[in-house]
Amino acid sequence: MPPQTLARLIGRWWKNRGVTSTSDAERIRRRYPPTTMGWPLRIALGLVIAAALVWTVWTAAYKADPPVLGQIDSYLVTSDTDVTGRLTVQRPDPSLAARCLVVVQAETFDRVGEKVVVIPPGGERLTRVEVSVRTFKRATSMSVESCSPLA
Repeated sequence: MPPQTLARLIGRWWKNRGVTSTSDAERIRRRYPPTTMGWPLRIALGLVIAAALVWTVWTAAYKADPPVLGQIDSYLVTSDTDVTGRLTVQRPDPSLAARCLVVVQAETFDRVGEKVVVIPPGGERLTRVEVSVRTFKRATSMSVESCSPLA
């Protein structure tokens, strides 16, 4: 078989993708109709995707590094009505005071105690504070709900 004939056959096959006759093409066209999504819907979908991308970049750039960050390193349930723990607060600028809300939960996930801890200005970027929270029910966990700088 001459190479030109082989190239012509491959080109015809590639163009039709294995469809050998017009009746086959018609059958495939009816079986797999074109998409019903019109151009207004495509534009709206593109705008929604673009807005989601902009929001993701904005969140990553501005919300990933909070001005004050707090976490509970360790805690000890000392009695049915008291929990003590070590709160570590990270501030980029130690000259700013901060406040953190420490919450305590029971085994049933009920909030059984909370305390606002104020960290005075000064010290180092990482400040450790001992926190004691009174509860009305036996606690099983202690966590930081939020931390923010005091203005």
